[in-house]
Amino acid sequence: MEKRTTEAQSSQRNEEERKFLGKFYYAQKSTLLTALNATSTTNILSKCTKVIFL
Repeated sequence: MEKRTTEAQSSQRNEEERKFLGKFYYAQKSTLLTALNATSTTNILSKCTKVIFL
């Protein structure tokens, strides 16, 4: 029971991250490739990876 609750919370968190990343991408689309430095790119990739693989 507790594990099921944890999975539901994790799924909700992942959905919130997807929505956030989607909004961020569209807001920054025109400058995304040129404006991000290596650290920002790494942070975004790690978030995307977490969303995809959890």
